[in-house]
Amino acid sequence: MKTKSLLINISTICISFIAILILVEVILQLMKLEIPYQFMPQKIVNRHFSYSDHSEFTLRKNYKGPFIMSAASFESSVQTNSRGWRDDEPDDRLKVLVLGDSFVFGFGVNRGETIPDRLEAYAQGVDFVNLGFAAGRSPDSYATFLRYHTELQNLPIILIVYSNDLNDMQCNVCLGKNRETVPLSSPNCLTTYNKDMIIRKGMKFEKRGIVQEYTPLFLIGLLKRSYLVGLLKCGLSAFKKGYIHREIKAQRKAEDQINDREFDKFTISFKILKNLASDIIVVTLASKNAPTIIPFYQRIKSLLMEYKVDVIHIPSFDNSFYWKRDAHYNPRGTQAATELIVSSEEFQNFLVRLPQHKTLGFEK
Repeated sequence: MKTKSLLINISTICISFIAILILVEVILQLMKLEIPYQFMPQKIVNRHFSYSDHSEFTLRKNYKGPFIMSAASFESSVQTNSRGWRDDEPDDRLKVLVLGDSFVFGFGVNRGETIPDRLEAYAQGVDFVNLGFAAGRSPDSYATFLRYHTELQNLPIILIVYSNDLNDMQCNVCLGKNRETVPLSSPNCLTTYNKDMIIRKGMKFEKRGIVQEYTPLFLIGLLKRSYLVGLLKCGLSAFKKGYIHREIKAQRKAEDQINDREFDKFTISFKILKNLASDIIVVTLASKNAPTIIPFYQRIKSLLMEYKVDVIHIPSFDNSFYWKRDAHYNPRGTQAATELIVSSEEFQNFLVRLPQHKTLGFEK
């Protein structure tokens, strides 16, 4: 009887504790407290990622599905072609490869609103191929992607660079045929690998761990929508020695004095891309609310001057050009960035040079 009574008491305590947690969660949801964006509870739907044999990751082929981040206040859709590009099927038009990360992919915007789509609407008859995320998310990944995809070599390239590229490249290593580590400059570098990244059923996680690898995805979705979990993570991060969120770390790295060894990796990546392209221009994107051109971009400009490659810098806009609480362009932002690109002398000269590449288009 005592054992039965003890079990009943324990069950009652557990039920009461769960009820209190639910009540607190409901109250917090109603209060809608503002906490740092990286911990903000929100509905997230994104199943468009896939492992790649050559890049950090890629996009799923022939995929169609929603892309939602409620705290950023966007609800969009993602559709890819048979090659895993967020683009139409290839045709015989002249191709210009647009390489970059989430800003090229079009974070939160729909087809027709991405920078490559808007460039294509401006320069009709030219296919600006959206390789955002399809070739990974950093220049070293684009380099190994292009080394493998020989059918995409000797085409004009627009390389779009963002301040977090330096941080993302630091997390990557190059692997050879037998999965051995090799230098990025080596022709034996066949894969860009990030040991921390994990992809489950189209969802990408930046860190490996028990939660990311084994927790059911529906439960992860519920946890991401919990204020209690968000506040707990926020509190724990304050006590975690040296903890800096990935985006903040990337911004600081690009804004501080640039380490020569780290920048060398960007330099090698750029040289590979330049050698594999028939023409190349570079676009650098200022961060949200960035007051000046950061040291990373200053170094890039000096490098490109050495190689006589044009660079177009897109300055920061006001908050109305970005998603709520998020650093990515909304449709108004992609339009403004595209207008600055197409109005530049560098881009107009790039278009003038394109006809000499007209025989390099390819059919599906």
